[in-house]
Amino acid sequence: MLMDLLEQEGDHIVLGDFNLHHPLWCGIRNPTAHKVADQLLDIIHSYELNPTLPHGSITRRAKGLESTIDLVFMNPTL
Repeated sequence: MLMDLLEQEGDHIVLGDFNLHHPLWCGIRNPTAHKVADQLLDIIHSYELNPTLPHGSITRRAKGLESTIDLVFMNPTL
C-alpha cells in the first residue's frame, strides 16, 4: 500500500499512470474530479508531497482527447 511505503524513512517520489482526473492537475481543460482522486489528494497532503509536473500538463493524447493522468509527486527536499 502506498501509505506503508511513504511511512518508511527517506525521501519519496510517487509516480504513475493514476488514470484519475482532478482540476488540481488537469486544469480547466478537464474539470472532472474522480472521487478516488480525493483519496490520493489526502495522501499527498498528509505526506507533504508536491506535484512536479506543470499544472495542466498533457500526459495522454488519444482519440482526439487530451488529459493528465500520469502524475508525479515528491518531497519538498527533492
